[in-house]
Amino acid sequence: MVSHPPTKTRRITFRLDLSTVYNLQREADQKEISLNVLVNQILRRYVKWDTFESKIGMMPVPKIILSTCFNKAILVANKVGMVQDEIGSHRDEMIKSAAEIAFALISQCCQ
Repeated sequence: MVSHPPTKTRRITFRLDLSTVYNLQREADQKEISLNVLVNQILRRYVKWDTFESKIGMMPVPKIILSTCFNKAILVANKVGMVQDEIGSHRDEMIKSAAEIAFALISQCCQ
């Protein structure tokens, strides 16, 4: 097991709407984690990912929509004569390439 050095922390105070605190606490309880851990996860995600959304014009797309688009592309490939084995490997390659391109563009735009 790899041991990581402890992360430095700092104690700070925020004033939040009660409804926000209640909702966060409910989510933390559902996940069986402390409110502090949940807030750290949320803020870490914001710093590492969400801050870039507006900079590069990202928009959230539900997984079902993206999956449906890939499945439609597969149907088109079937119509032009690609066999199922070819399509499956190309689908995985397309998804991997899309993820790599997205990561490269995000890294490039936000430096």
